[in-house]
Amino acid sequence: MHLRSCLRTLLLALALVLPLIGSVPAAAQTPPVSWQALGSPGGPVTRLAAAPDGETLYAVTTASVNRADDETQWLDRYRYGVAYALYRSTDAGATWRPVTNDLPPGSLSAVYVDPANGDLLVAVQAFGDTFTRRLGLWRSRDNGASWEQVPLGRFSPVIRRIVRSADGSALYLGGIVGEKYPNSYVFRYAGGQWTNVQALRYEQRPGSTLIDLFAHATDPQRLFLLTYGGDVFRSTDAGQTWALSPRPDETTPLSARQARMALRPDQPDTLLLVRQGESNAPPAVYRSSDAAASWVKLAATGLPAGVAPQAMLALPGGAFVLNTTSGTFRSGDNGLTWQPLEGPLSSGAVADFLALPGGSQPTIILAAAGHGLFTSRDAGALWQPHGSGLPFNSKIGGLLTHPARAGLVYAFSDRRFVGSDLAPPPLLRSNDGGQSWAPAAQGLPAVQITAAALDPNDPNAIFLAEWEHFFRSSDGGVSWQVSRLEFGSHGALAIAPSDPNVIYMAGRPALRSADRGATWQPIPVIAAGESQQVNEIVGLVVDPADAAHVWAARRDGVLESRNSGQSWQAIGPAGREIRWLAAATAPALTLYAGIAEDGIYRWRGGSDWVAASAGLPEGSAVLAFAADSRTPGLLWATRNGGGVYRSSDGGATWANVAVGVGDNLAQAIAVDYGTPGGALMGTATAGVWAFGRGSAATPSPALPPAAGRAGIDARIEIVWPHDWAPVDKAKLANIGLRLFVPGSLLPPSCGWRPKVTVWQANNTNPAEPLRQADQGSLDGQPYPFWMLNDVDVSRANDPTQKLYFMVRVEGVNTATSMWAHGADARTYFPAQDVPSGIATDAITAVDARIQIVWPHDETGAARPVAEATQANVAVAFFKHGTRLSVPVGWRPGGVTLYGSWNQEVARPLATQPVLLTRQAGAITYPVWEFHNIPVARAADPANQPGDPSSKLYLWVDVAGVTTYPTIWAHGVDSRTFFPYKDEPIQGCVP
Repeated sequence: MHLRSCLRTLLLALALVLPLIGSVPAAAQTPPVSWQALGSPGGPVTRLAAAPDGETLYAVTTASVNRADDETQWLDRYRYGVAYALYRSTDAGATWRPVTNDLPPGSLSAVYVDPANGDLLVAVQAFGDTFTRRLGLWRSRDNGASWEQVPLGRFSPVIRRIVRSADGSALYLGGIVGEKYPNSYVFRYAGGQWTNVQALRYEQRPGSTLIDLFAHATDPQRLFLLTYGGDVFRSTDAGQTWALSPRPDETTPLSARQARMALRPDQPDTLLLVRQGESNAPPAVYRSSDAAASWVKLAATGLPAGVAPQAMLALPGGAFVLNTTSGTFRSGDNGLTWQPLEGPLSSGAVADFLALPGGSQPTIILAAAGHGLFTSRDAGALWQPHGSGLPFNSKIGGLLTHPARAGLVYAFSDRRFVGSDLAPPPLLRSNDGGQSWAPAAQGLPAVQITAAALDPNDPNAIFLAEWEHFFRSSDGGVSWQVSRLEFGSHGALAIAPSDPNVIYMAGRPALRSADRGATWQPIPVIAAGESQQVNEIVGLVVDPADAAHVWAARRDGVLESRNSGQSWQAIGPAGREIRWLAAATAPALTLYAGIAEDGIYRWRGGSDWVAASAGLPEGSAVLAFAADSRTPGLLWATRNGGGVYRSSDGGATWANVAVGVGDNLAQAIAVDYGTPGGALMGTATAGVWAFGRGSAATPSPALPPAAGRAGIDARIEIVWPHDWAPVDKAKLANIGLRLFVPGSLLPPSCGWRPKVTVWQANNTNPAEPLRQADQGSLDGQPYPFWMLNDVDVSRANDPTQKLYFMVRVEGVNTATSMWAHGADARTYFPAQDVPSGIATDAITAVDARIQIVWPHDETGAARPVAEATQANVAVAFFKHGTRLSVPVGWRPGGVTLYGSWNQEVARPLATQPVLLTRQAGAITYPVWEFHNIPVARAADPANQPGDPSSKLYLWVDVAGVTTYPTIWAHGVDSRTFFPYKDEPIQGCVP
């Protein structure tokens, strides 16, 4: 995805250098960091897979964020970025490490460890339209260290599930083919080849699109298919033909209803189907005891009305675990009765359940949830958080704390942009200041909380609002009472401190309750001369001493009522668009209003509104605000686009306190009543952070070790010609790049400021340093994105010319991606470089010139690029900047051939070349040859969407000397196509 406008040179960051987490060298001195990430709620885990040993597991995590063109984070505009990352555990899920960042950017829709050969299979689906730009199936034979795409013939399906037949002879994929009208296909791999069958036509029945595929545990001929609409189809001939398995209560096709199905592992012919009920009825539960030949509808009890199933698992002995939109339930009697679970799975979506194979009884189960990974060791009755090393990337929309109970924190989830259907619990609770978290939303529907408040007199009394409901709890979220509201924007709540039975709620009209939310009365917020409420309410404040004295902020101004909302008086500020309203009570009651793109204004009774933004960047849109009642005048604010500010004088002046925060967007802020002068912030991609806890606080969660490879991965994300000019017209371009902890999508630490240099090679000339890239900075604080602007690319206007870009980080072993810029970026080299002489003085820098890449097959016979499986690579070394060859007796410390496939970072391909000599007239000089380098991937005609072929960029590095390499592009078409940027799986941490 390209940048939308010309990116100009970014300001150099002025913050002190912080260490890079992982294996990147730290700065000589590390100053104290004001903020530290806590043990935040876990982020979404979307897929689980296990090897037959039950110890090796794989998990997929996801994160999402809105970004501006300069890669800073924003709340609700600009480009929407999504990341999916693959993690691996070798101890049954106790600890996790990232597996790879070599898969193309896209959602990982299925993961499978093939028991037949141990291969790891991953289905990648490109972002965007569900039915377009598929990336297909990828295979790793080395636990994710390297990947190859699996050709599936003319189809490129969205793959939903991967299974093997009972006897292991066939591998099946359940997928969707087609864009506007998707049809459902089953792909079968047996006997060394793929075949496919169209199982369902689009809308041959309501919702007849494949959502899941199952293999019978003992009969290799039997397969089952579940649709979005809740129908079950079965095959008794290894997927060749499919027949509907009708339910007993259906004579004509019913409307599509969400459903989930599970097969008992100890009774393979027993299936349980749970289908969303009609209207407000509970889900319907069906059981089959004859492999879906027939069904019995159960008189099931215990499931609430109006919920939809989301994930289900069958266990030996007739136990089932079912996640719904209203929490997780368990049945111990084959689906007849259900009990709601308490604890971690009491609310929030579960994407996948996994029973570990080969384990001891009782069965160990993992649950991939919207708020982390959980395990049960008693067949699903009790659950607890599981595993360390997964990213702390929860998305926090709001925080609530209470002066009467230090350490109590409520966090409500931002569920607007989760990157998938996997929603976290609406509300979570921590009793230890944010170190550990548990859902506090049992029984709540899957909703986006729009407003939340605590009773000023009771920290266990919580009140929530969303578009159609009001929720209240008097026991800290253990139980809830729900009231239905007229649909509307209920974006603010206020409880009267002097009478907590009185609650005001935003709406159109606004609402007032005198019985703690049991009933509501409309109170239109109407100024003099108005006949109706003309704007939505964005903020409410109640006078601490008088429950009838209330202020309401509309987008066009603040109004005041002294009679419980019966009449209103406008008090300004005139001509300002208001986004929120808050108050500080000490030293005197003061109102604060957030103004669109204009900071903060404040008001004290009887005076005018005055700007309270000195020290905030000009044009700030303040997202969150908090006043510390313990310290008069102490305020906190966060701004859209990033930044955290503190005022000690009631808002007269503000100071930047975002050291170590990087570009993390603080969407929420609250007073930390367990720390003098402390605060908590909730971020968009890095969970909850604390300010001011000092050395006694629990340390920030460390990033996982660097997957066995020291250094840093450098990825060029975009080379954007100015004004969207085509290659043959563009004169200047901007280059954007990211650094990642090796083998991962984890960013380096927020404050690390390395020297990052972009190198450029023209045609077959050696690469040279172009310029040092500028690191992004936000309010003077660095964040991990680098830009090089106004790069001259006019050479590529000539179709015979091509440019190659790579990255090096000073002092750090850098694995770089390669970017080829040209109308035709293939390497043409009709004549090899011939030395003009032999260097006689010391060699401290060399030009590593690849002389030839000779493609061939396994027998050694020459083949064109589109057919070759291997290649030989010959390289000669010249003293840098000359045509003087190194002498025959010159022996470097090591010679490594590097290769970078497509946009992957380079990996060593070979380190043991054969040393030969060549003759050029009277000159004898050495040549190093690498033999039988695998290049079959370049023969794949459709490796990535929009990319006519896979391509391999080759270059050589010499140990002990500075190397200036030539770049060889090997592929049918070596131009760079990169439709999506890599998105970090979590925000940076200190």
